[in-house]
Amino acid sequence: MPLLEGKMTCVDCHNPHGSTSNSLLKDDSVNETCYQCHTEKRGPFLWEHAPVRDNCMNCHNPHGSNHDKLLQVARPFLCQQCHANAAFHQTNLFNAASWWAAARP
Repeated sequence: MPLLEGKMTCVDCHNPHGSTSNSLLKDDSVNETCYQCHTEKRGPFLWEHAPVRDNCMNCHNPHGSNHDKLLQVARPFLCQQCHANAAFHQTNLFNAASWWAAARP
């Protein structure tokens, strides 16, 4: 995490003297703030996931997380919060136990 390593500070993203956003972000949106460092995520992409385009914080916690890539919840549970009941996605909760049961003959 760059913040904990001293590579960035709060003012890299936030304006302590005021901003148009509630969280005092320097840019107009969360995504615009994230794109300042993560330009490869800006797109446009051939197939874009709408929640990603909407707000990076739908999946990521910019202030730190104990999950890989600062995810709000560990994979695959993060995806299954929205996709568990969709007809074209797996409806059963996928975890190590269900994988092991499916892998055995």
